[in-house]
Amino acid sequence: MQPLEKINSKKNKARYEIVLHTLLNKFEIINTELSMEENRIFIHNTSGRIKNMDSIQTKLVKKGCEPGYEMAMERINDIVGVRAVCYYMDDLYRVADTLSRHTDMEILRIKNYMEHPKKSGYRSLHMIVKVMITFSGKQEWVKAEIQLRTFAMDYWAVLDHQLRYKKGSLDINAKDGMEIEKELLDYAGALETIDKKMMKIRDKIEKI
Repeated sequence: MQPLEKINSKKNKARYEIVLHTLLNKFEIINTELSMEENRIFIHNTSGRIKNMDSIQTKLVKKGCEPGYEMAMERINDIVGVRAVCYYMDDLYRVADTLSRHTDMEILRIKNYMEHPKKSGYRSLHMIVKVMITFSGKQEWVKAEIQLRTFAMDYWAVLDHQLRYKKGSLDINAKDGMEIEKELLDYAGALETIDKKMMKIRDKIEKI
């Protein structure tokens, strides 16, 4: 079995960088295409990252897998991860649909946390994909994860992550912890309501 450290080799770092930039470039192209069709901007901002070695190691252990290069490539889908933040909920589906028509990319799985939010209240549209790249003169497929969120979804997810990290370092009893979880869930629901109302306002304006 090839060692996990091979993931961090210069060759593989370059491979991941190509996938990362390929996906971010796709978002630019899609934003331009959809903006021309609808006469408004679809994607507000994009970001991406390559998972570090410690995170890969932790994820493999959590999955009960032996640490190794092939195992990481097979079992971990988000060594490369990109995110696009859009203005409206239905924009996420438009972006995902446009991505699905790209012949140099294959969608392996969609996790719709908009229709089925996580217990925490987290909402987003996740896509596990394979991206075709040309590297060292050869074509190959590399897996990556795409996250599509609205402003409201992204706002909640970022603050939820920060608050949970801080909560983990505090001495919070079970009752307080349950109250915090409930409040975060309530706020996630409130932001979903805002997301839906903003779509209705947009539609009214476009009809005028």
